[in-house]
Amino acid sequence: MRLAVWLVPILLPIFAGGCALPAGVVIAAYAADGVSFMATGKTVTDHGLSAATGHNCAVIAAVIDRKPLCDTHETERGKSVVVEQGHASVPRPGTVAAATVPLGQ
Repeated sequence: MRLAVWLVPILLPIFAGGCALPAGVVIAAYAADGVSFMATGKTVTDHGLSAATGHNCAVIAAVIDRKPLCDTHETERGKSVVVEQGHASVPRPGTVAAATVPLGQ
C-alpha cells in the first residue's frame, strides 16, 4: 500500500501524457495566444468566437471581470458575417444537388 502512494503521483502524469498534444504544439498555441493577446487584447479563441458569432467575444474578460462572454451589441463587423440558418437539408432554389455514383463504375 505504501508503494502505491508514491507510484501513483509519479506514474499518473506519464500515462496521462498520451492524452495531451505534443509539447511543441502546446508551446506554439500559447505563443500565438500571447502574441494575439498583447496585440489585440483577445486570444485566438476569442477571435474565433467573435468571427463565428459576429459579436465581440472575450473569454478572459468573462472569467476575470465576470462580464458576459460575448458583447451582443450590434457592430459594423458583425453585419457582414454570413450565417446559415440550418433549415431542412434540401438544396436551395437554383442549385443542383450532388449526384450519387456507385463505387466501381
